[in-house]
Amino acid sequence: MIEDGEIHATISKQNGMVHFHDNPEKYDNPAVLRHVEQQMQHCISLDEKLESMDQEIAVNPQYVQKSMGVREDDEVGGVFGGK
Repeated sequence: MIEDGEIHATISKQNGMVHFHDNPEKYDNPAVLRHVEQQMQHCISLDEKLESMDQEIAVNPQYVQKSMGVREDDEVGGVFGGK
């Protein structure tokens, strides 16, 4: 992970102790801001897609029928057939 740059640390060869360091990346330049904005837009887009899919499922007749059927079974006695 250290070699891949996923974390910033050094390992002491003498005793195997790991020393963690702050990320050397500075977040005060336009490129980083642009990257963050792109990632935020991607997340917003995914959220909109998820909401749309959720809405499609919620109005799908098969889903509604199955979800209502499960509720009716639960009210009547569930799996064990009680009254």
